[in-house]
Amino acid sequence: MDWQKSKSAQVRRCWVVIADVSGGVLVARLMNLSASQVSYRYLHSLIPTKTKGQFSEIEDAMLRASVNQNGTKSWTKVAKQVTGRTGSQCRDRWCDYLDPNLKLVNSWEKWEDDLITKMKEAEGKKWSEIAAALGEGRSDLHVSTTLVGCTCFGLRSNG
Repeated sequence: MDWQKSKSAQVRRCWVVIADVSGGVLVARLMNLSASQVSYRYLHSLIPTKTKGQFSEIEDAMLRASVNQNGTKSWTKVAKQVTGRTGSQCRDRWCDYLDPNLKLVNSWEKWEDDLITKMKEAEGKKWSEIAAALGEGRSDLHVSTTLVGCTCFGLRSNG
Protein backbone atom coordinates (compact mmCIF):
# COMPACT_ATOMS: atom_id res chain seq x y z
CA MET A 1 0.00 0.00 0.00
CA ASP A 2 1.28 3.45 -0.88
CA TRP A 3 1.10 5.58 2.25
CA GLN A 4 0.98 9.24 1.43
CA LYS A 5 1.79 11.90 4.01
CA SER A 6 -1.84 13.01 4.04
CA LYS A 7 -3.06 9.48 4.89
CA SER A 8 -0.47 9.13 7.63
CA ALA A 9 -1.53 12.48 9.08
CA GLN A 10 -5.19 11.40 8.96
CA VAL A 11 -4.41 8.15 10.78
CA ARG A 12 -2.40 10.00 13.43
CA ARG A 13 -5.17 12.59 14.02
CA CYS A 14 -7.97 10.03 14.12
CA TRP A 15 -6.01 7.74 16.41
CA VAL A 16 -5.45 10.52 18.91
CA VAL A 17 -9.16 11.35 18.88
CA ILE A 18 -10.14 7.73 19.44
CA ALA A 19 -7.10 7.05 21.70
CA ASP A 20 -7.57 3.29 21.53
CA VAL A 21 -6.05 0.50 19.44
CA SER A 22 -9.52 -1.02 18.89
CA GLY A 23 -10.47 2.33 17.40
CA GLY A 24 -8.46 1.29 14.35
CA VAL A 25 -11.64 -0.29 12.99
CA LEU A 26 -13.45 3.06 13.02
CA VAL A 27 -10.45 4.89 11.54
CA ALA A 28 -10.22 2.26 8.81
CA ARG A 29 -13.89 2.70 7.90
CA LEU A 30 -13.44 6.46 7.72
CA MET A 31 -10.46 6.06 5.40
CA ASN A 32 -11.76 3.09 3.38
CA LEU A 33 -8.89 0.84 4.56
CA SER A 34 -8.73 -2.39 6.52
CA ALA A 35 -8.36 -2.20 10.29
CA SER A 36 -5.16 -4.24 10.13
CA GLN A 37 -3.60 -1.78 7.63
CA VAL A 38 -4.39 1.18 9.87
CA SER A 39 -3.27 -0.56 13.08
CA TYR A 40 -0.02 -1.75 11.55
CA ARG A 41 0.77 1.67 10.10
CA TYR A 42 0.14 3.42 13.39
CA LEU A 43 1.87 0.94 15.68
CA HIS A 44 4.94 0.45 13.47
CA SER A 45 5.44 3.86 11.88
CA LEU A 46 3.43 6.67 13.39
CA ILE A 47 3.28 6.03 17.12
CA PRO A 48 5.10 8.91 18.81
CA THR A 49 6.96 6.73 21.33
CA LYS A 50 8.61 4.57 18.64
CA THR A 51 12.32 5.19 18.03
CA LYS A 52 13.68 5.03 14.49
CA GLY A 53 17.24 4.94 13.25
CA GLN A 54 20.40 3.50 14.71
CA PHE A 55 20.49 1.88 18.12
CA SER A 56 22.45 3.78 20.76
CA GLU A 57 24.96 2.10 23.08
CA ILE A 58 22.40 2.33 25.87
CA GLU A 59 19.75 0.62 23.74
CA ASP A 60 22.28 -2.10 22.81
CA ALA A 61 22.96 -2.67 26.52
CA MET A 62 19.21 -2.79 27.27
CA LEU A 63 18.75 -5.27 24.41
CA ARG A 64 21.56 -7.53 25.65
CA ALA A 65 20.11 -7.51 29.17
CA SER A 66 16.61 -8.24 27.90
CA VAL A 67 17.80 -11.13 25.70
CA ASN A 68 19.75 -12.56 28.65
CA GLN A 69 16.58 -12.44 30.74
CA ASN A 70 13.93 -13.41 28.13
CA GLY A 71 15.83 -15.39 25.50
CA THR A 72 15.27 -15.10 21.75
CA LYS A 73 11.88 -16.77 21.39
CA SER A 74 9.59 -13.80 22.12
CA TRP A 75 10.85 -10.56 20.65
CA THR A 76 7.75 -8.75 21.89
CA LYS A 77 8.81 -9.53 25.47
CA VAL A 78 12.36 -8.46 24.70
CA ALA A 79 11.19 -5.16 23.16
CA LYS A 80 9.15 -4.25 26.23
CA GLN A 81 12.44 -3.73 28.07
CA VAL A 82 14.04 -1.71 25.25
CA THR A 83 12.25 1.62 25.38
CA GLY A 84 10.85 2.81 22.05
CA ARG A 85 11.83 -0.25 20.00
CA THR A 86 9.61 -2.86 18.36
CA GLY A 87 10.11 -6.59 18.50
CA SER A 88 11.21 -6.71 14.88
CA GLN A 89 13.78 -3.94 15.43
CA CYS A 90 15.18 -5.83 18.42
CA ARG A 91 15.26 -9.12 16.53
CA ASP A 92 17.06 -7.57 13.55
CA ARG A 93 19.61 -5.78 15.74
CA TRP A 94 20.33 -8.94 17.73
CA CYS A 95 20.48 -11.35 14.80
CA ASP A 96 22.57 -9.10 12.54
CA TYR A 97 24.90 -7.33 14.98
CA LEU A 98 24.82 -8.24 18.67
CA ASP A 99 24.50 -12.03 18.82
CA PRO A 100 27.80 -13.23 20.33
CA ASN A 101 27.71 -16.30 18.03
CA LEU A 102 28.14 -14.14 14.91
CA LYS A 103 31.47 -14.32 13.15
CA LEU A 104 33.17 -11.11 12.15
CA VAL A 105 31.68 -9.78 8.92
CA ASN A 106 35.05 -9.18 7.28
CA SER A 107 36.49 -12.61 8.07
CA TRP A 108 35.13 -14.72 5.23
CA GLU A 109 36.92 -17.86 4.12
CA LYS A 110 37.30 -18.88 0.48
CA TRP A 111 34.99 -21.88 0.84
CA GLU A 112 32.27 -19.59 2.25
CA ASP A 113 32.58 -17.17 -0.68
CA ASP A 114 32.44 -20.10 -3.11
CA LEU A 115 29.38 -21.62 -1.42
CA ILE A 116 27.55 -18.28 -1.38
CA THR A 117 28.23 -17.70 -5.09
CA LYS A 118 27.29 -21.30 -6.02
CA MET A 119 24.06 -21.32 -4.00
CA LYS A 120 23.03 -17.86 -5.24
CA GLU A 121 23.41 -19.05 -8.85
CA ALA A 122 21.44 -22.25 -8.14
CA GLU A 123 18.78 -20.99 -5.72
CA GLY A 124 18.58 -17.24 -6.23
CA LYS A 125 18.50 -14.68 -3.46
CA LYS A 126 17.47 -17.02 -0.65
CA TRP A 127 19.80 -15.39 1.85
CA SER A 128 18.53 -17.14 4.99
CA GLU A 129 18.90 -20.57 3.35
CA ILE A 130 22.42 -19.72 2.23
CA ALA A 131 23.28 -18.46 5.73
CA ALA A 132 21.94 -21.70 7.23
CA ALA A 133 24.12 -23.74 4.84
CA LEU A 134 27.19 -21.82 6.05
CA GLY A 135 26.46 -22.87 9.61
CA GLU A 136 26.19 -20.88 12.81
CA GLY A 137 27.65 -17.43 12.90
CA ARG A 138 26.48 -15.99 9.58
CA SER A 139 23.28 -13.97 9.20
CA ASP A 140 21.27 -13.51 6.02
CA LEU A 141 22.17 -9.80 6.04
CA HIS A 142 25.89 -10.60 6.15
CA VAL A 143 25.56 -13.11 3.32
CA SER A 144 23.68 -10.72 1.03
CA THR A 145 25.93 -7.72 1.67
CA THR A 146 29.07 -9.82 1.22
CA LEU A 147 27.88 -11.20 -2.09
CA VAL A 148 26.72 -7.80 -3.33
CA GLY A 149 30.05 -6.25 -2.29
CA CYS A 150 32.05 -8.97 -4.00
CA THR A 151 30.07 -8.82 -7.23
CA CYS A 152 29.84 -5.05 -7.45
CA PHE A 153 33.51 -4.49 -6.91
CA GLY A 154 34.85 -7.69 -8.44
CA LEU A 155 36.51 -8.51 -5.12
CA ARG A 156 36.70 -11.41 -2.74
CA SER A 157 36.55 -10.69 0.96
CA ASN A 158 39.75 -12.65 1.54
CA GLY A 159 41.57 -11.67 -1.60
